[in-house]
Amino acid sequence: MAFRQYVTLSVLVLLFATCVVATEPVIGRHSITVSQRNDQQGAKVKKLPLQGVLQQAHIAFDLSSRPWNPKGAGNQKVQQHTASRMKREKEDNLGNDYLVPLIPSTSTWKGQRRTAETSATLQGGLITVGGYYTNISVDGKDVYVLIDTGSSTLAVVASGIGGRSGGIPFFNSSSSTIILCSSSKCQSNTCSSSLCQTNSCSSNQACCLNVDGKSGCFFNLQYGDGSGASGALFESKVSLNNLTATCSIGAVVNDTKGFQVGEAQGIMGLAFSRLACNPTCVTPFFDELVSQENIENIFSISLSLTNGTLVLGGIDHSLYKGSIQYVPMENRSSNTYYIVASNGLSVDGNVMNQTDGMMAAVDSGTTTLVFDEKTYELLRSYFQSHYCSVPGLCPSDGSNTTWFSSNFCVVLDKQQLGTLPNISLQLKNDVVLELTASDYMVQVQQSLSTGPFALASSSQVPTVTGEGKSVRCLAINKLQGLKEISGLDMILGDTVLRKYYTIFDRQNSRIGFALSANN
Repeated sequence: MAFRQYVTLSVLVLLFATCVVATEPVIGRHSITVSQRNDQQGAKVKKLPLQGVLQQAHIAFDLSSRPWNPKGAGNQKVQQHTASRMKREKEDNLGNDYLVPLIPSTSTWKGQRRTAETSATLQGGLITVGGYYTNISVDGKDVYVLIDTGSSTLAVVASGIGGRSGGIPFFNSSSSTIILCSSSKCQSNTCSSSLCQTNSCSSNQACCLNVDGKSGCFFNLQYGDGSGASGALFESKVSLNNLTATCSIGAVVNDTKGFQVGEAQGIMGLAFSRLACNPTCVTPFFDELVSQENIENIFSISLSLTNGTLVLGGIDHSLYKGSIQYVPMENRSSNTYYIVASNGLSVDGNVMNQTDGMMAAVDSGTTTLVFDEKTYELLRSYFQSHYCSVPGLCPSDGSNTTWFSSNFCVVLDKQQLGTLPNISLQLKNDVVLELTASDYMVQVQQSLSTGPFALASSSQVPTVTGEGKSVRCLAINKLQGLKEISGLDMILGDTVLRKYYTIFDRQNSRIGFALSANN
């Protein structure tokens, strides 16, 4: 799906024949417990409703299905190939003159793009939810799907199979059409892929699944902790408000515990098509909308603690204040994720690691801001060298538990919070994303019992008394092996995106940031 908790940026990537074969992730879905996390820490415009996905209290964050996770799907050759491919892309892309200039685009698409705007109320949020979903219509039936900019496949649970209820009745539908294994749309030579686990292959080595009396084109989403979903590919009409496109959908027949999150019974990935291969490659829903509805190849996201807005086909100028600053996508030659270059990190103006060529992935499915170990340790060391007067920040009384060693929440008053420094993320083109203490120490209710910050209600947080005191939880994490596996230095998750309205301008290969009007 997309990620449920702390982090999600897409899938295990494999090159197979002419297609990149990828698994699709779901943010923070298949959880890492607090103790596990402790170990890891070393044209038309449509505004769509996003509703939060409630998480179990013990879940921290999960990057298991992302390509940079050293404990991923277990295929070391795939991981090595992925790391070397991303390294080559990084080396090839930096400094190349093909990167788009950061000026307003004057290019036009063939044919006139239509523009219009509709809006809908958004619900959900960062604290009690850790994810967002929206309502779509598949073959005339409404269903909620998670929104993820770190994956690319649209997959929805199929009802009527094995006693399942809810979901979409793909197999009993007169208008949804199964993609047969014998069809040319079912990719040849995919049975040798690690994603094909049906032991059923066609004469041209397509991956097949026998279900409901038909041999369908098999798809399989795998996650690093062993969870996932599989089924058959269908073609159906999918609508978001009054935008409609016929596209390929994964009809989920089998899934592990945790695949369905809250009210969401599926996932809608918004990354590039090279990630929509599992193992047969399909065209993502947003790509189909751009083609069939003739909308601009751009979308944007506004998130807050309690709600959000997804804009398809353009920019809603009411959702931000000030100007938009653009950063070029660094992987333009082989688009997969939304990756931008960074020059480093600074705290209160003090540079931590200013280095040209650092890479950051922009992922709405990742709940927190995530660093590689080196950057994270620089941040921890600086905080613990300068701000030990703030409760819980440094080890004390024989305990090594601090903000930087566990899913830690603490009671702070206004003065203590005001003591903490600003953190600045330096991106290419002199774009700076600045986070205040209120941004990275998120405020929660002490009675919170669900979501990524549920430990705020545990015994480690004393009773809040006195004026100006509040429960705060650190919304910054590290991921071991992030740099080695992917070449990434950080993941800009919802800790960042709830402060900055983010524009995914695929048409001009750039990412835009502007201060959110919700902040």
